[in-house]
Amino acid sequence: METLFEEIFEKRQGTIRYTLDRVKKTYTKLGLANSLAPSILVAGTNGKGSTSGFLAKLFSSSGYRVGLFTSPHLCHFKERIQCSHLEVTDELLIEEIQFLKRSLGIQLYEELSFFEVSLLLALRIFEKEKTEINVIEVGLGGLLDATNIIEPVVTTIVSIGYDHQSILGESFEEIFRQKLGIIRDGVPLFFGISSEKAEEQGLNSTLQEALKGKKIPLFQKGKDFFLEDSRAIFFDSNSQDALELPSSVLSPILRENFALSFAIFSWYQKQAHSCVDFSSLKKQYEGDKFLPPSLVARFEKFSLELKNRQTQEVYLDVCHNMESLEQTYRSLKDFGILEKYGKIPVFLSILTDKPISSMIDYVKAFGDPLVLFSCSSTRSYNATHVKDGPNGGLPFYESFYEAWKSAFLEKKREAPILVCGSFFAVGEVLSFIKNDSNKTLVV
Repeated sequence: METLFEEIFEKRQGTIRYTLDRVKKTYTKLGLANSLAPSILVAGTNGKGSTSGFLAKLFSSSGYRVGLFTSPHLCHFKERIQCSHLEVTDELLIEEIQFLKRSLGIQLYEELSFFEVSLLLALRIFEKEKTEINVIEVGLGGLLDATNIIEPVVTTIVSIGYDHQSILGESFEEIFRQKLGIIRDGVPLFFGISSEKAEEQGLNSTLQEALKGKKIPLFQKGKDFFLEDSRAIFFDSNSQDALELPSSVLSPILRENFALSFAIFSWYQKQAHSCVDFSSLKKQYEGDKFLPPSLVARFEKFSLELKNRQTQEVYLDVCHNMESLEQTYRSLKDFGILEKYGKIPVFLSILTDKPISSMIDYVKAFGDPLVLFSCSSTRSYNATHVKDGPNGGLPFYESFYEAWKSAFLEKKREAPILVCGSFFAVGEVLSFIKNDSNKTLVV
């Protein structure tokens, strides 16, 4: 079992081959196009994971058998593949890996990338479990992402920001064109950026160009769906649907992503002529039950136990680029944390393909002290990256455990601590927090 998982992870070491040729060939050979449930494609720079998770939760809460494919994972590969009525086990994954090898042949299987194998495993499991709707998070871009082999019934673009410029392009327009690659003639597009924000980012003309000559219903944030106080509202054909959400549980950006998810859900239900009892649905979204199981480490609060048996409040947040860091700052302000404490301690870990100096400088505005740490990813920064730059004076540690042990273990801080950074780093911190062997540190 261990060996087969190692084989998949070894595929991560290869360079990204941005083409659909291989995955199209395997998709056709497996006959998946004719057996999959209706699928929703979720693209965007930030917010894809939370939007996908909310969608899966809404459909599952309404009785659908839902398949959810997301990436990357934090602690375990099987986080990427979820079914609302099935726990995806290691044994099931191994069984499907072996099936892929037998069905495709070793040569074709070896040609597939890590992400392509992950997607095919998900689609195979969704097929076996007879899901009624699938929520598919796009990996990189959209146009040439492996998920784009699927013919969706709904598409959504959550946000546009600077990330993976070496592959997607240096400008907002180039990145946006890649994301728009998922749209289909006759298939509705839910756009998570308001017209005003899109104009500010220079996206409106690109959007209109992409829609020209196509019959694509466009639903846009601020016009067709939005937040009003603590309600998510969707307008469609002069009718209105609304759902109250517990704003105290969600950060500002998560509330916005929920409003987008709710709009898609409401539209789909109307197309299916399904009557939704929103009062009943609301009861399933009380308190912590509101958050999908897949939505972990998104400004999530934990309590760590210090050696003196006092507890330290910690917020854990995935913020892997500049835009997501800005969203983290919004959350700190919205929850009144910065107003109360001014600055708070921050543990930060960044990958080397991100703007390290800019991200560190941004966190300095609200982080004091700021502690840097590395993770096990080959793309993680190390002491050399920091020492040779303008931030060489900041404390740096090779792991979160070393940083925590050296900097904070003995003394409780009144202010909460923010631990944030890449998926790799936050995943390792989450594993550390949840590891039974660390019970001397964790409540």
